[in-house]
Amino acid sequence: MTMKMDAQAEAASAQVPFWRMAAMPVLTGAVGTLLLVLEEHYAVGALPLLLGLVASVPLYRWWSNALAAPAAEEQVTPAEESVPVEHMASLEEACIEVSSIGGRNVETARDQTEEAITDLSQRFSQLVDRLTNTVEASENATSGEQGLVQAFEASRSELNEIVSSMKVAMETRDTMLEQVRELTGYTEDLKEMATSVEDVASRTNLLALNAAIEASRAGEAGRGFAVVADEVRSLSQRSGEAGSRISDMVNRVGDAMHRTLENAELSASRDADMTWQAEETIQGVLERLRGVADGLSDSTGLLQQEGRGIRDEIAEILVSLQFQDRVSQILTQVRDSFDEFGTEVSDRAEQRRLSGRSEPVHADAIRQRLERGYTTDEQRRNHSANESAADDGGDDIVFF
Repeated sequence: MTMKMDAQAEAASAQVPFWRMAAMPVLTGAVGTLLLVLEEHYAVGALPLLLGLVASVPLYRWWSNALAAPAAEEQVTPAEESVPVEHMASLEEACIEVSSIGGRNVETARDQTEEAITDLSQRFSQLVDRLTNTVEASENATSGEQGLVQAFEASRSELNEIVSSMKVAMETRDTMLEQVRELTGYTEDLKEMATSVEDVASRTNLLALNAAIEASRAGEAGRGFAVVADEVRSLSQRSGEAGSRISDMVNRVGDAMHRTLENAELSASRDADMTWQAEETIQGVLERLRGVADGLSDSTGLLQQEGRGIRDEIAEILVSLQFQDRVSQILTQVRDSFDEFGTEVSDRAEQRRLSGRSEPVHADAIRQRLERGYTTDEQRRNHSANESAADDGGDDIVFF
């Protein structure tokens, strides 16, 4: 009779999966470990301790039912729990990759703008000095020709207005770059959240190892390991929640990128308007100087020489004012690449929401798409520098 009961007990034990075989001390340790993790990383205070005690009651009941009627479930291995951490780290790498390349391209646009504005300011200053010398020489040579003095004074005022407009454009560029730098702070947040998820996964692995040791020691009593499996699933759910928060952070990064692009487009539009106004103003200056020169048949050689110098200088300035076309090309490519990246992230997030998983995206493919859209040598040099820094990194990215 005793042998028959032992056989029945062994059969019942065989029906229960090994990962359900853990005792109540293991349940208590699992709950305590989970609460310590929550308290350490999320600073929730004493309230989770009380909630954990209350939650342990239904967990105990569930554990008792599992002993009576074990379910045929697949074991959740620690290796499966570590996958989201690697994928989210790859997602972080992709965000930093695109942000880094885009940031350098925008910085290049700003450098070109600043150099052009500085050169224009110096030339305009020299032009004003030459105009002043010309006016003084004309006044000494032809004291009765007050119209020439007035024309030069008006020209000086208009050129100074052009210099002021260029400075306003540079300030707008600086504001745009400040918003791009905010992306660095967002990527730091992504790093912290990914580290938190990785720590939870690590503790899950430790919990599973301890449960296996206890189950081997407990023998038949180790059937309560199902409780530990439930704790593993609970930690997995929390890892999923952390992944959702990372997705939200990525959306914030996308919003910041869009705001930056809007400011960049507004700045480019203002630059185009100011350039057109500058061209019209300079053309007016040239016309007035030409009219005065035609009317001064007795002008001295100094006036003629300075007039030719002013005409050549302004012609070179007109060529320099074409920098906004190159800047516009760079900013347009940055806008398109950011939009494409945002769309791809949204598609992966939707796929993950519907099926729970998403197809991997290769970082090399992203870099190649960016490179195909470049229109300037500066962009290609920036891209080559970024590829050198990314040679040691992984290429496979999966959005969860």
